[in-house]
Amino acid sequence: MRRKISLSRRWRVALTAVIVAVVLGPLLVAEVVHLVRYGHLGLGLHADLLVDRQFHIGVPGISVGYAVRAVNLTPLPILLKPCVGPEEFGPGTLYRYSVERWASETGGWAAVMSFNPGDCTPYPVETRVWWPGQEIYTVTWEATGARVKKGDRVRFRLFTLFDTPDSALFQMTFASPEFVTVDESTNKNGPALRIKH
Repeated sequence: MRRKISLSRRWRVALTAVIVAVVLGPLLVAEVVHLVRYGHLGLGLHADLLVDRQFHIGVPGISVGYAVRAVNLTPLPILLKPCVGPEEFGPGTLYRYSVERWASETGGWAAVMSFNPGDCTPYPVETRVWWPGQEIYTVTWEATGARVKKGDRVRFRLFTLFDTPDSALFQMTFASPEFVTVDESTNKNGPALRIKH
């Protein structure tokens, strides 16, 4: 009789180990891949800043472009609602974000550019699932230095739902690492310039 109980416990332990491996396996693989690529770990919604130091789109004084690649490093799928528009959005998909500058006078972050929930009109907002371990480009290449001054501390604030207010129940936000801008537009009094590629 004792042998059956012991065998039963072994099966429970083995079954538990299999369930844990199936559930946490993809997340652990994503973490290891992220550690090898970027040299750091972090659970949650994670944003990596990408920098192109030969970024030239015709904005005088700007030679550096920035983009953000985000990874879902949670064990759960996340609901996304990007704006799906024309190809000028890059690959036709625009995730809502804002560019924030550190405001030393207030001791906090202040938006210098922000997409609002209604800014997708007349294009559709599409519901998607962001799977654990999946990478997406939430900010396509842009000349962030044209929005601020050289030497400003800047970051991107990212939103999971384009058409939903910031404080709504299911809206999730997360930020990129902060960075210091190394260039700025020299076209201060000229016409407005496109600063997205």
